[in-house]
Formats: sequence, structure tokens, C-alpha cells
Amino acid sequence: MRFRYRAAGLLTVEEMQRAEQRIIKMVQSTAFEKDIKDLEAGRLHPKSQLRSLAPFLDEKGLLRVGGRLQKLKLPFAQKHSIVLPKDNHVTNLIIRETHVRYHHAGITATLYNVRQAYWPIDGRNTTRKIIRRYVRCFRINPPAVDYTMGNLPATRVTAARPFYNCGVDYCGPFYVKERRFRNRARVKVLLEFNDVGLAAPTR
Repeated sequence: MRFRYRAAGLLTVEEMQRAEQRIIKMVQSTAFEKDIKDLEAGRLHPKSQLRSLAPFLDEKGLLRVGGRLQKLKLPFAQKHSIVLPKDNHVTNLIIRETHVRYHHAGITATLYNVRQAYWPIDGRNTTRKIIRRYVRCFRINPPAVDYTMGNLPATRVTAARPFYNCGVDYCGPFYVKERRFRNRARVKVLLEFNDVGLAAPTR
């Protein structure tokens, strides 16, 4: 394998892209050696862990995800992401860099942005492990807040004839986040009407 070095000057975008492709190709050749040989021979082994991804080799020799999205109007790298191995240092670096670049996004947001160009094997568990080990995110993660439920309105606790007080789902249900951080569970609330007017939102 021959390498060419620049005598002086700043790195260009093309040089950084070639370096990234070379590193990923070396990682893939180590982690998916048998799968790459099978694809070059024209047939993937039935018990391969990549079989569900319908992988293929592009013109640069990179292993990419296949599928049925060829006619979708998206960039090629997004339709056919580069396959990354599980528990690999390069994979962890890419996920960590994406997590920081998108302002310490949560697990789902980080994995979504990673999959714009890469497809890490068991990506969700790997992303969760990396984010939970990130010291800064772990320190600022506050404890969950336990809210006290408000009093029920009088129409809900006063005995009356059937249908004397009716509640109507007004343009709902509405999903409200109880906390301002990303990827928090949403709570479904309803806005109720009665003979008095608009009542407080209820779950």
C-alpha cells in the first residue's frame, strides 16, 4: 500500500475525504473480511450478520447498505450508508464527534445524524453506551421531577344526572413535554369543556 505525502500546505477537503475513506476501508476490511470476499465473489453467506442489510461494494470498495431506495430523491450517501462494525474505536469516535457537533443531542437525535452517512451495527446500544459514559452529559443530567397532580374540577367530583356535565376532546389530544430537555417522554393532555367554560388540561 503506497502513501503520498504533501511537502507543505494545509489539507484540502479532497485529501481529508480520501483519508477518511481509507481509514473506513481499513476498518471494514478487518471487521468484515469474509463478507467482503463473499460479495466480491458474487454471493453473501446465508448466515452473515449483514444479510438483512443487503450490503454491496461501491466503486471505491466501501461496504454500504443496500435496499430498495434507489429511486428515492436523496443523496447517495444517505440512501446507502457506510457500514461500520460494532465495538470499534473508529465507530465510537464518529458517534462521539456527532454527539458533540449537534450540541450533546440525545440518543435518538445522535443516531439519526450518524445514519445520514454511516450505519453502525447495533447503533442504538452503542450510541446509548457512549452518551451515558460522557462525563459532561452525565453531570448535567438532573433528577426526574415528580409533579403533584392538581385538584379535580367540581364537575368531576359532584354527583349529577348522567350527561349533565360533558367533556369534549378539543382538537386533541395534545402532547406536552414536562421538561425542556430533548428526548423526554411526552404526556397526553386533553382540554375539557363544561357548562362553565374551558377547564384545566387533564391527562
